[in-house]
Amino acid sequence: MRPRQPSEPQKPQTAKQQANDRLAQALRDNLHRRKAQARARTAAPATDAGGTIPSDEKSPTK
Repeated sequence: MRPRQPSEPQKPQTAKQQANDRLAQALRDNLHRRKAQARARTAAPATDAGGTIPSDEKSPTK
């Protein structure tokens, strides 16, 4: 994603504005990370809630 290009020169930000900008960026980063994790989970092989492979997919035992 490209950084936004302001149409005007930026004014000096107050501490509160800077804190809000940091929070907004952290929330965007978190959203991107969670979406990537969700995509990885859907691409991974299916397991039950316990994280084990269902019995019909286990390798046969001798």
